[in-house]
Amino acid sequence: MVVALALLTVSHPVHAQSTSLRVDAGIDGRVRPSRWAPVHVEVSVTGHDIDGEVLVQWGDTRVHRAVVAPAGSRIDLLVYLRSAEPQTTIDTRLLNGDTLVARAT
Repeated sequence: MVVALALLTVSHPVHAQSTSLRVDAGIDGRVRPSRWAPVHVEVSVTGHDIDGEVLVQWGDTRVHRAVVAPAGSRIDLLVYLRSAEPQTTIDTRLLNGDTLVARAT
């Protein structure tokens, strides 16, 4: 079974920081259940410095990556996820401490 994932570029900035996330999942947007899938996360930081983490969740799998970035910077992360129960969306969140800064689904 092949699950097609659309390019995830929807960003929901939570405050006026306007920090954004762009997420590309799979190979040509396709992933398979129980197989490893690459997930590229681009964080564009504007407004304030970030000292927090990126949380990527797909089905029953969660991956956390620390992020420390000054305002005006961009960070590229590559994580690999595998889920026996993949959903059609990958939920990605940027947290600055306990505060949700941006989200892409």
